[in-house]
Amino acid sequence: MSTDFEIESAFQIKDRHFYILGKLLSGKIKEGMSADFSPIGIKKKIVIESVDFSLNKDDKGNYFENIGLGFSSFTDDEKQFLIANSPFDRSISVE
Repeated sequence: MSTDFEIESAFQIKDRHFYILGKLLSGKIKEGMSADFSPIGIKKKIVIESVDFSLNKDDKGNYFENIGLGFSSFTDDEKQFLIANSPFDRSISVE
């Protein structure tokens, strides 16, 4: 079963995983699933090592949650690409 995930931002937490934040467009997600980053220009599938939640606040003071997916297999160049180009207008597939 495939899940669609929309990437809104990306960042590195020191001594932890590299995270992409976003939202599920369909399906469910859990650790151990593989995320296919080829739709956004990174030709690889990476196993999700961590699933966390991020509480955020918009410009109007409203709170909302994003899902954070943690990875450790990105190169430094790939991390910089994700940080510099987020949010993406295409979703990634997770299986």
